[in-house]
Amino acid sequence: MAARWSRQILFGDIDAMFASAAVLADPSLAGKPVAVGGPPPRGIIAAASYAVRRFGVRSAIPTIQALRLCPQLILVPPDRPLYQRLHRQLQEVTNRFFPETEWTSIDEFYADTTRLQTRHPDPRALGRTLKADILHTTGLTCTIALASGKTVAKIAADAHKPDGLAVIEPGAEAAFLAPLPIRSLPGMGPKSTEAIERLGVHTVGDLLVSRFEPALLRLLGTRLAAFQSLARGIDSDPVVADRETKSVSHETTFDEDTNDPNVLEPIIHGYLETLAHDLRLEGLAAGSFTVKLKDSHFHITTRQWKFPTPMNYD
Repeated sequence: MAARWSRQILFGDIDAMFASAAVLADPSLAGKPVAVGGPPPRGIIAAASYAVRRFGVRSAIPTIQALRLCPQLILVPPDRPLYQRLHRQLQEVTNRFFPETEWTSIDEFYADTTRLQTRHPDPRALGRTLKADILHTTGLTCTIALASGKTVAKIAADAHKPDGLAVIEPGAEAAFLAPLPIRSLPGMGPKSTEAIERLGVHTVGDLLVSRFEPALLRLLGTRLAAFQSLARGIDSDPVVADRETKSVSHETTFDEDTNDPNVLEPIIHGYLETLAHDLRLEGLAAGSFTVKLKDSHFHITTRQWKFPTPMNYD
């Protein structure tokens, strides 16, 4: 019998969920270069299938750029009701398996499986059973990873996509992380990564090499200790069940640029009416209202108004 883990965290990531959902809705798209997003010239790619990622197409790039990278790209508009229906089906699966699940987005979740080891002593068997149930219930494939902490589980899943299964045994965390690029660690953004790589530190394991420590300490200060703990696979971040959605939103992309208040103000007012109506239906109130404007160069300007007391009327 396998040794019992003192702590076991499972992470699940639905493979390219929005693009996969498009294939479920239209099976003729299977294996084709599909992306979900808005049309050019203003549209943005929301999700890219694995078939199109090899061309360099990624989420958050302008659709016009995606079409240059992959002229045969098949663009599908977002289908929010479909995503929400699939998410509810996914929740039904995780509710069958786990007492509590932390959904960090519509297609990613954590579960603390430490107490389930009596029923599921083999983590690989648990992962295979869960993957099969998700596929049977929703038609979606997913990548599952189990580790002693959330960070290692998520990094392991990222390294085994798509349709993967990874188990990082207790004590093997540092060895698994060591050869990975430092950008694999959460909180290691592009600027930090660039500055650290200039020091000759390129992998997670390099963060633990003593000769780099003085330079890293000057660069990262108190953050270094946290990154080194993660590099050793030490992570006690708890699974927080049933994390509620903190915001509701609406957005649109104009076919032509405009800075005319007579055009923009009625649209914002219309969104306010819809959002406030949604809040009232749910018996909720908002603490703030945020407007984001994206210009023709894709620069984003954000302004937020915080209310003295929560409100739900437009």
